Amino acid sequence: MKAKLIFFDIDQTLHRKQTGYMPESAKIAIKRLREKKILTAIASGRSPAMYPSYLISMIRDGDFSATAAINGQYNCEFERNSVKEISAYSIPQSLIGKITQYFQAREIPIAQVSNEKILSFEPAHSRIIEAMQGIGLPKLLAEKTEIPFYQLLIYAEEAEIKQAEMDLLFPDDYETMRWHKYCVDFLHRNGAKSRGVLDICNYYGIAPDETMAFGDGHNDLEMIKTAGIGVAMKDGKEEILAAADYITGTVEEDGIYNALKYFGLL
Repeated sequence: MKAKLIFFDIDQTLHRKQTGYMPESAKIAIKRLREKKILTAIASGRSPAMYPSYLISMIRDGDFSATAAINGQYNCEFERNSVKEISAYSIPQSLIGKITQYFQAREIPIAQVSNEKILSFEPAHSRIIEAMQGIGLPKLLAEKTEIPFYQLLIYAEEAEIKQAEMDLLFPDDYETMRWHKYCVDFLHRNGAKSRGVLDICNYYGIAPDETMAFGDGHNDLEMIKTAGIGVAMKDGKEEILAAADYITGTVEEDGIYNALKYFGLL
C-alpha cells in the first residue's frame, strides 16, 4: 500500500509528553514524506491551542497539511499563515452548563476546550495540575463566553464518573474517554479521532485505505482501525497493540522513522 495521507498522534508518539523530546529522525521523516508529496496530518486529543511550540514551528514551515484536533471534534487545513476549517462539532452551551453545574456542586473541576483556548473556573486545582503535566494548564474562565467548545475535560476519578452516569447526567450520544486517573474527555459518541480522519480524507478526496496512522493511547483506537495501516508504538496501550497492523519502536527508539522505512515510504 502506498499511503497518500499519514496521521500522527502527538503525546508518546511524535514526542514524549513528560520531557517534550521529539527525535530528530521523526522530523526528518516528515520532511521526506512532504518531499514525496505524501500529505501529513496531526491527530490529537489536544486543542491546537495546546500543541507544543516545536509543532507550531513545523506547521508554519509547511511540514503538516492538516490536523484532526480535540479528538476529531475540530478539523482544519493549514494554509500559509492561516487556518481553513474543514469540520467542527461543538457541544451545546445548555449541556455544557448542566454538566459544569453538576461537577462544580461536587467540587470537581472541569475545563472547556475550544480550538484556541482551554478554560476553567479553577485552573490551579491540584487534579488539573497533575493531569496536565507536559500539556499546559488551562486559563481562567470568565463568567460567560460565546465561543464554541468542542470537548470538556472532567477532572474526576472513575467512581465519580460512574456516579454521574448513574445520575443520568450524560446524554446517550456523548461519551467519556479516560486518559488520566484524574481526567476524562467528554465528547460526541461518534467523535474520536476517526471522525476527523474521515472528514480530512473526504476533504482531500483520499480513501481511508490509502492512509496510515500512528498512535499509542485509548483515543487512538478507532483511528488505528480506520486507517489503511494502523501503526502502534511499542509502549502503547494493550488494545492499541492488538488492533494495529504493525508495532514499531518507542519515541526514543525512532519508532516513526523505522516504521515508515519498513513500509517503503522513505
